[in-house]
Amino acid sequence: MTQDEYVTSGPKSYLGMYPLNVNAYEPLVVLEPDYSMSPGLAQRWEQVGPNTFRFHLRPGVTFHDGSPFGAADVKYTFDRIASGGGGLVGLGTDSTVVVDDMTVEVTPKHPNLRTIEEVVHPEYSILKQGTQPGANVPGTGPFRFVEYVRQSRVNVTRNEAYWGTKAKAASITFQFVPDDNSRSLALASGQLDVARDLAPPTVTSLKARPDVQVVSAPVGLYSAMYVNIHGKPPYTIGADPAVRLALETGIDRAGLIKSVFGGLGVVAQTRPCFPLHCLAPRPVSSRAPATIPPGQCPASMPRDG
Repeated sequence: MTQDEYVTSGPKSYLGMYPLNVNAYEPLVVLEPDYSMSPGLAQRWEQVGPNTFRFHLRPGVTFHDGSPFGAADVKYTFDRIASGGGGLVGLGTDSTVVVDDMTVEVTPKHPNLRTIEEVVHPEYSILKQGTQPGANVPGTGPFRFVEYVRQSRVNVTRNEAYWGTKAKAASITFQFVPDDNSRSLALASGQLDVARDLAPPTVTSLKARPDVQVVSAPVGLYSAMYVNIHGKPPYTIGADPAVRLALETGIDRAGLIKSVFGGLGVVAQTRPCFPLHCLAPRPVSSRAPATIPPGQCPASMPRDG
């Protein structure tokens, strides 16, 4: 892994969950590779009000210490997230209501029809009531969280009593190696089985090695430049449509991908730029980037330009 970015205390502590998810804890809903939703700790769910969602929990699930999983654990977890601001879902201190031992209802503080899609995030993984995420803290996942050494490593071992499909690996050690070159060299020398988030130049050299397999996923991240069109003097040039058009037509996106990213990227759709289309398998809108000849800057542009 790259650097250790865990927050280790307070309501925003997600040790073992995010940004490194060691699969010791699980959310109610699972995000599949095709971006569909599938049951996790919730067997099913439905919308029961304009902004209220009911989750029917999976029976027979136990935490790593053998204690049963239930609605009280979900409420404790979501109330904890609410105390830290509520996250993307917008959870409030009274958002989560226990209907019965295996049913909860969630009503975000603001209208949020994306609630089901947002609780897939590892930050919404369910904790045992009264616990905080950390080493040796029981979860329900396919791995047990065994050891955490800050800026060094995380160790997990397979949960033999897991309710779902058992993990293939008996144990995993995640090492934090912030430096790109060190991570690449450790992989090439056989000190690591897997290294992720390698810098493009090192990927190019690793591809030439017969003993290393380079695996890349479809593009799922994006780099964007934002222009302030409501700046206060003297920061007002972004309000000029011609300046915005010059920025759009003056940047060689394909050249940047080739030279800076080593060809590991694609030219993104830039109008409209809305995060959801960057996470989808294909653009939500069919609108193509502008192809205006250099020097032809119109007097005005659409607001989303």
